[in-house]
Amino acid sequence: MKTATKQETFDLRVVFLQEGSRWTAQGVEFDINASGRTIQEAQQEFFWAFIAAIVVRAERGLLDPMRPTASLPKAPAIFAEHFAEGEPLKEAARYDLPGGLPEAHVIRSVKSSERRIYQ
Repeated sequence: MKTATKQETFDLRVVFLQEGSRWTAQGVEFDINASGRTIQEAQQEFFWAFIAAIVVRAERGLLDPMRPTASLPKAPAIFAEHFAEGEPLKEAARYDLPGGLPEAHVIRSVKSSERRIYQ
């Protein structure tokens, strides 16, 4: 019997690093990252990487519904330092998942209220 989980909006701090012609979006709290040709593309890919990490843990029975991010790997401290030194981006980013996801999926939406560029 599955236990219903509360769907949440996760607000993640993200630092962006330019590597050649590409941008990498790196989580500050969790060691999740993704890249893209633009900051916006890297942000979108980062959201999907975060969602995938939660979904995989849920499907493998590794997700604590009361603390859905507890099993995610912690980001190295250097990224918190890069975030602290970075230039804030003015706009926030948000991605809302479509309705009707199975109960194991605890994510309703993902957003980044605090985003910074480290150069």
